[in-house]
Amino acid sequence: MKVFIENYRGWDISFDTDKESFYAQSDEYDVGETKKSFASAKKYIDDFLKDNLQFQPIWVERPVSQSR
Repeated sequence: MKVFIENYRGWDISFDTDKESFYAQSDEYDVGETKKSFASAKKYIDDFLKDNLQFQPIWVERPVSQSR
């Protein structure tokens, strides 16, 4: 049985009483991970966000005007 603990940075952290482990689930990224401790589940979330939320610059050009 999973018992909800908290929502941390948009991720749901729960405790699985059958397996005696913590489970971090993100619906936004469609990712889940099982960890043995609450601290390691939070560290996994922090590392995941750090690795996957890097700013990627894009090039934006002004459209050419059709009327002259």
